[in-house]
Amino acid sequence: MRIIKLTYLMEHDIKELLIESQEEGFFFLTKLLAEYKNRQNVFNKTGERL
Repeated sequence: MRIIKLTYLMEHDIKELLIESQEEGFFFLTKLLAEYKNRQNVFNKTGERL
């Protein structure tokens, strides 16, 4: 496994995972992406990781 630091998160990067999670009734990724887009949570504080 390789861990990398993300400098951005775009819907097209996780589109397949987003669709699959929505089809299974899980909307955490939908919320995460919406909060990232509106800059409410961009995981840039000390110790935060996505």
